Amino acid sequence: MEKQMIQIPYVLDYNLFEMIDYKAAEELLTEYNDFMVFNRTQVRDLGVPASDVLRPLPDETAEDAYKRAEHNKQVALNHFEKLFGNKDIPESSLVGLKIDYDAVQKVLLDERANRIPITDSAFNQIAPTIRAAASTLLIAEHVVGALVKLAEKAKEKDREKCELAIEFAKEGFELLLDDVSKGSLQIPEYDSIRKDLNKFKTADAIIAFCEKLFFANRDS
Repeated sequence: MEKQMIQIPYVLDYNLFEMIDYKAAEELLTEYNDFMVFNRTQVRDLGVPASDVLRPLPDETAEDAYKRAEHNKQVALNHFEKLFGNKDIPESSLVGLKIDYDAVQKVLLDERANRIPITDSAFNQIAPTIRAAASTLLIAEHVVGALVKLAEKAKEKDREKCELAIEFAKEGFELLLDDVSKGSLQIPEYDSIRKDLNKFKTADAIIAFCEKLFFANRDS
């Protein structure tokens, strides 16, 4: 029986252990890029509309007030980039991570209407879960893909070990993704560990990495 997709906040769909069609991935990447372009401007200008007359604080010149406003805008933009601008989110388009941007946008627009800055946004809790899901899916696809290739090339006596390793990795990543769905975990960014993953040439080395990843998070 086909397993049900794990429900992750603000995620509509994903592919586990396999990449999706390039054209479909490109469409997901376009959605992400459109979301980022639109909201960089929205977040940066939150709280300092162009029509407002900037009032200096006591003992502050108009020039200093302008510099302060520009600084606050940049802080807001930097924080937004920290929440949604990591490399794993757009790359996770390759494994079909479809984010519910309509729901995300509604939260951001509601907060804008209430003049809540991005530094105080609800997405300080929501975005880490989205990032962790993206990283988990990318690492899972890389790891299982590497093990499948090893199994295909292995001699008969080693093939069983590789097949058992694949089964262990798949079960472990499913449990890890379920934990991610319940709250943000400290998942390493795939982009930051990709080179290390490429160094693993044996099933034993890959499984040692998986054990460290799975059990470190379950013990945290």
